[in-house]
This record gives sequence, structure tokens and C-alpha cells, in this order.
Amino acid sequence: MAQSLQRLVGQGATKLIIDMTETTFIDSTTLGVLLSIVKRVRPEGGSVVLICPDRNVKRIFEITL
Repeated sequence: MAQSLQRLVGQGATKLIIDMTETTFIDSTTLGVLLSIVKRVRPEGGSVVLICPDRNVKRIFEITL
């Protein structure tokens, strides 16, 4: 995932939708990758949208962001 996202942003993508529908757990590495992507696209006026219905995973993002 990390390489794909980094490649997309490197190619100029500034608006990303990441489908985490089947995700039930994330670790600190995943969280770090997603936060680094957000930090790269926001200064360019971009955004990252996460589709994340699992409330436990969603809670991690609410606490972090």
C-alpha cells in the first residue's frame, strides 16, 4: 500500500480516496504512511478521504487527527 500511495502522490495525485472497508486493524506503520500522505497532499490543496466503516479503526483516526 505504501509504495502505491507514494507513487500516486509522486505522479501528482492530490485527491485520494482510500477504501479501508475490509480493514479491521491498523498498526503504527499504516497510520504513519497515511499521515505522511495527508501531509504531502494538503499543502497542494489536496485531500485524503478514507472509507472506513469499522468503528474501532475509525476511532484510531479520530484520536490521531
